[in-house]
Amino acid sequence: MCEVFTIKDIEYKKEPYCEHCGDLEPYTATFEDGASWCIWCGLHGDLQLTEEDKRHIEIIETTKKIRYFKGRIAELEKLLGVEGVVGELNEED
Repeated sequence: MCEVFTIKDIEYKKEPYCEHCGDLEPYTATFEDGASWCIWCGLHGDLQLTEEDKRHIEIIETTKKIRYFKGRIAELEKLLGVEGVVGELNEED
């Protein structure tokens, strides 16, 4: 009998990986069953989630990603020595 994985098994890592998809965006929801899987690939296997669980995971994942990417933007702006950059910088800037 195979093991069943549920919402309690979901992880949000800075450097996630899926055996099917490969490298994923930071804090993409994954779980491990001896290998690492994103939840969407896991749903085709042993991961069982209700619609409510999926929505809960989506909210957590999105919140973590927004926090991470806002931090990265601030780091990059600091690196460039500018803040509140609007639009694209050309090579001369």
